[in-house]
Amino acid sequence: MTGDERAEELKLLYGPLEIPFDMLHKRIEGLVGRPVFTHEMGLNSDGLIEEARNRNHPTMEEVVDLLPKDKPTIIVAVD
Repeated sequence: MTGDERAEELKLLYGPLEIPFDMLHKRIEGLVGRPVFTHEMGLNSDGLIEEARNRNHPTMEEVVDLLPKDKPTIIVAVD
C-alpha cells in the first residue's frame, strides 16, 4: 500500500464502528506501522492518519504528551 492508501483506509476506520474493537486496534497499528495506545486513537486521529501516510513516528515523550494533564497517569516501562 502507498502512504496515501494507508491514510485513506485509516480515515474510513474512524466512521461508525462495525467491527470488534480489538480488530480495529490491530488494523490501525498495521496501517500506522507501530503499536498505538488507545488514548491516541481518540486524541490524535489526525496525527495517526498523517503517520500512516508518511511513517514518521513520534517519540514516546510525544505520545505521552497527548495524555490530558489533569488526569492521573501511571506509565510502566518494561524491558
